[in-house]
Formats: sequence, C-alpha cells, structure tokens
Amino acid sequence: MNIRFEPNPQLAPDTVNVTVEAAKLNAEALQVLQLLEENQNASSGLTRLPLLVDDKTIMVASQDLIAMEVYQNELTVYTQQATYRLSPYNCVKRKSQVISGTM
Repeated sequence: MNIRFEPNPQLAPDTVNVTVEAAKLNAEALQVLQLLEENQNASSGLTRLPLLVDDKTIMVASQDLIAMEVYQNELTVYTQQATYRLSPYNCVKRKSQVISGTM
C-alpha cells in the first residue's frame, strides 16, 4: 500500500478529498474505505484504537475498552473480547481471548 499527500491549491482550505485506488475492489481497499467512513462518522462518538496483533491491524472500538494498564514498559489493553499486551519489543500480542462474552 502506498500512502502519499498531494496538495491541491484549487480546493477550499477546509476541503479534503480522499481517493482509494486499486486494480480491483479487494479486501484491503474495502478495509481502507471502511476505516475512512468510520473516521468520517467519528462525530457519533464511536472512536477506534488501532492495535497490531499477530501481524494484523485490528481496530478496537472505544466502547469495548474496559481498562488500560501501564507497567514499566508494557501496556495492557483490556477489552470485552480480549486482552492485548503491548511492549516495545514485540508490538502487541494477544494475551487471552474472552469466550462467550464473559471474562
């Protein structure tokens, strides 16, 4: 995926245009479009936290967050679905997963 910014002096100062280009509409393009749409709808109060888990980026909804804990150089993120541990050495690894929505 290539990401770049191109200034366009013909646009109004408060206007931003985003175009997603791909050879075909694939899963990655759909994910980018979904993330952009969710970001645009952020006024609804639904914000997301991106976490790198097992070499994939997952988006954790703010309403799913239970707690965040910092111990020395490690951040643990507790959600309704799982617990994630973030350290500068191994990014984020899934610590545990909640089964049937209970902790």
